[in-house]
Amino acid sequence: MIEGRITAVKAGILPSNNIVRPLMADSQQLQDIAKQLRELQRTSPVDVADLADWDASARKFSSALGVPLPPQVMHYLHDADIRIKDPEYRASQDEMIAGIISDLESGIVPASTGTTLSLHPRWLGAIALVVLVIIYLVVFR
Repeated sequence: MIEGRITAVKAGILPSNNIVRPLMADSQQLQDIAKQLRELQRTSPVDVADLADWDASARKFSSALGVPLPPQVMHYLHDADIRIKDPEYRASQDEMIAGIISDLESGIVPASTGTTLSLHPRWLGAIALVVLVIIYLVVFR
């Protein structure tokens, strides 16, 4: 199945983003990701004038990423403007990304370091419907 998709991509029939990426990463791939993240951390802008170039590099990194990383990495990539304004936030994000880089360099795909809630949109709709029914019953009874 995957081989057929790869052939279709090479032939130009399917866009490349339709390929299923492997869940496991080899040590060299993790080392490469760590190296790229370390470079992004090293060059993280301290001035608004440097923001556009850094954002372009961050987008390039995230679009080529073939290994699922914790959501904190995407927050780091998107929050450069906040780090410019808030030194405490910069310090906490730098500490967090340094831990993730360390895991990657050790050959470990890091787990999320925070608490997140992920629901399928179908469940969000069901929850919204239940809340509306409860509100209706409370207000009109």
